[in-house]
Amino acid sequence: MVALTAAVVTAGLTGCSGSSNSPTVLPPLSTTPAASASSTPAQNPKAAAVAVVREYFRLLNAPTTTATATALGELMTAECACQKVADSTRQVAERHQHYFGKTTATSLIPSSIDAQHVEVIAEYGYTASGIARFDGSIVSRSGGRVGATLDIRLTRTAQGWRIAQLVYVRQGRPR
Repeated sequence: MVALTAAVVTAGLTGCSGSSNSPTVLPPLSTTPAASASSTPAQNPKAAAVAVVREYFRLLNAPTTTATATALGELMTAECACQKVADSTRQVAERHQHYFGKTTATSLIPSSIDAQHVEVIAEYGYTASGIARFDGSIVSRSGGRVGATLDIRLTRTAQGWRIAQLVYVRQGRPR
């Protein structure tokens, strides 16, 4: 899944925007439980958006199943090019293959754009990763990286906060 995410992000998502509000540094990821996109606190848009981003990273490390693909797709707007991540997860699962590797978010910094939009700057790293067959043979593989950065833009919808765009900021350096 990690290799796919890196490939999808670098395959055509561009741009970066600023924010008039100063960012907030959050506690380490390991101390905060995952939250679903629909159960996030409406009174704090930054916390709600970060909860969705945490769930996104959790699902990137989840087993490669159609259920994981569905859950990923539900975190995103229908128009987001990032739906490719969910689509690819579904395709790999249907071929009885799986993603291997681990993605670890090291920093999530939210900024409010307005009441309906939040962006979260996510710094992360990932181990060597790729796709393997059920017997463990490798289909594809890529090296790990550290210090990669995504600008994850979220929109408030009737269903809750959803990822509307993933913008590649920095690919990081090899592990």
